[in-house]
Amino acid sequence: MRALVVDDELSTRILLQGLARANGLEVVCASDGDEAWELHRRSPFPLVLTDWMMPTMSGIELTQRIRAGSSAELYTYVLVVTTLSAREHTLRAFEAGADDMLCKPVDADQLAARIGVARRFLTAHGRRAEEAYSASLETLQTELGHQHTSLTDNLSALVRLYRGRGAVARARAFLRREIDLVVATAGEGDSRVAALRAELASMV
Repeated sequence: MRALVVDDELSTRILLQGLARANGLEVVCASDGDEAWELHRRSPFPLVLTDWMMPTMSGIELTQRIRAGSSAELYTYVLVVTTLSAREHTLRAFEAGADDMLCKPVDADQLAARIGVARRFLTAHGRRAEEAYSASLETLQTELGHQHTSLTDNLSALVRLYRGRGAVARARAFLRREIDLVVATAGEGDSRVAALRAELASMV
């Protein structure tokens, strides 16, 4: 699983990176909120471990941006790692959309336990999203019959691409090709064209 570690202190980034890798994560690091947001915007991470107090953009602001830009299918689990442990800070972090908090100095066993919780949550969430997509595809296939097997086959591939997190551009390319296919075979007025274009517009 890919994880983004965000902290303006090099020593903390190195520590978190090492501990996250020891727990089987593929880690990318960022030194501030702006860099982290740009990395996440380009290729969303399922797990983000972020400091709270950073220059240019705080971890709380980063969390809010992640929540504002997230979709139902591609959830990002945010773990705030901070020296701020007062009740009001905890409440503020959760109100901003954080899923969990861990106080510095970081305890390796506590971090491992929290990564385990994140894995279980994301696995369950991915399963529900896949079930929803499968149900939608079954409905679509019933409506299509067997006239456009290429369309349904490629939409099945699209489901797998969604789960790949970093494959949004390829998923959009699939949809554009299938829109062209339906227009060529059934005409611009076919109801599926509007549905596919709406799906394409939703993937930003």
